Amino acid sequence: MIWFELTRGLPIALRVLREELGGAERRRALLCFARRSAGGNPFAALGRSTTPGETFTRRQLKPVLILHDVLREDLGLPLPRTLAILGRLVAESGAAFIASNLSMPPRAEWEKLPAAEQRGFAQRVLDRFLNARAELVETPGATFGFDVRACHFVDLTRRLGRTELAALFCQADSVFFGRPESPVRLERATTLAAGGESCPFRFKWTDEK
Repeated sequence: MIWFELTRGLPIALRVLREELGGAERRRALLCFARRSAGGNPFAALGRSTTPGETFTRRQLKPVLILHDVLREDLGLPLPRTLAILGRLVAESGAAFIASNLSMPPRAEWEKLPAAEQRGFAQRVLDRFLNARAELVETPGATFGFDVRACHFVDLTRRLGRTELAALFCQADSVFFGRPESPVRLERATTLAAGGESCPFRFKWTDEK
C-alpha cells in the first residue's frame, strides 16, 4: 500500500491539483494539507478501528477528508467545485489501484476454466479489496458478479457526517472499467452510496452483447 501511494497515488494527486488549481492556490493547498496532516486525526471522534477492512479504508479515506477541509475551509472553494476536484482525484487514483490489483485472463482462457476455478478467481478478486463485504452471486448472462452488502466508505462517511464523499469512491470503478482497454465492462444498477440496498456488480467481456 505504501509503495502504491508513493509511486502512483501521490503523483496522480499532484497532477490533478496542478490541473485544477492555479499556482498560488496549489501551493497554499499543499502547505495547508501538510499542516492538517501533522496536526490531527479526522477519525478521532470515531475511536479506534475495529476491523482490518475499516483500518484499510481509513487509510484511503484520510487524505480525502483532509483535502476536503483544505479546499473548503482554507481555500474557500464552493462545495460543487470541491467535490469535482476530489472526484477526479479519487476516481483516477482509485482506478490505478484497481489496475494494480486486478488482472483478468484473456476471454479464451477464462472460458476454458471449470466453473469452480472461475468462482475461485472471482473470490480472490473480492479478497484483495477490504473496503466492502460482498458475496458472489449467480449471474446469468454475465461473466461473473457479486453483491456488495456493506461498504466501509459509506459507513465511515456517514458516521463522520460527510455522506457526500461516499459516492466519489464509486467513480473509480466506473473509470477503470469504462476504459477502452478494459477487458470487461461493469454494469451496476445502484450503489449503497446512492441509497440502494446493495451494489450489484455485474461484469461482461467487452465484446459480449
